[in-house]
Amino acid sequence: IDRILEHPGGPLALMALFLYVNNVRGDLSDPERRLVSLMSPTFIACVGAVPGGLEGMQAAGFTATHQAHDGTTYLFMPVASRGVLAQLDRELRERLRLPGGAVPEGFAQSQLPGARVGDPAALREVLAGMKTAPNATRAMRTMLQYARAVKQRPHDPRYRLVHLFNRQFLSTVGGVPRGLEAMRALGFTGTFQAADGSPFLVMPVVEMGLLEQLERVLLDELPRAFAYDRVFARQQQGQAGQEGDAGDE
Repeated sequence: IDRILEHPGGPLALMALFLYVNNVRGDLSDPERRLVSLMSPTFIACVGAVPGGLEGMQAAGFTATHQAHDGTTYLFMPVASRGVLAQLDRELRERLRLPGGAVPEGFAQSQLPGARVGDPAALREVLAGMKTAPNATRAMRTMLQYARAVKQRPHDPRYRLVHLFNRQFLSTVGGVPRGLEAMRALGFTGTFQAADGSPFLVMPVVEMGLLEQLERVLLDELPRAFAYDRVFARQQQGQAGQEGDAGDE
């Protein structure tokens, strides 16, 4: 929770998590309440938009995955403990400064717009907002790596899959604001669940012309993100120098 709240969108992510938890609390016997679509507008715009969002869902108990008949992948809470959920509810209310009492069913309905997909203009817009975040350069380089892997081997489905809980993904794309939205704009619009339950993002359709445009967008935005990285590095060096001077005094 502390890591999520470091981001400006942290309170919105915690609110979504609070609603997911209370949706389960509403009826512990209903398994559908324990499902959260990885591609839902609420998840992408709230939880998926902040560093630590996926880890927060896992810590809250959404530790498994489920794939529907239409191919949609969901996070799933395999065990719903009334006591644990009540404890989560109390902590989230305290962090969000919410009053006690029941959560109205209609309160959980989101009107947030869905992410646009496979669109260079949409990708540029998302990256423009992402570039000011620490580690944005690493995230963009990782996305460029994904796009180039597909471009080099367009007929190999293995290169069109990205493991959502892979350490590299979580520490780069999954660790910056709007990372999932950027992947969706890059063309990873589907989901896939492996036999062991592992969730993957999928690029279902490869259009070489469009992929080249998306690659150029990433190449255009990388220098801008790198410039912000240099600013962050100078700020950290300055802070370290100030702390050293204070220690000398």
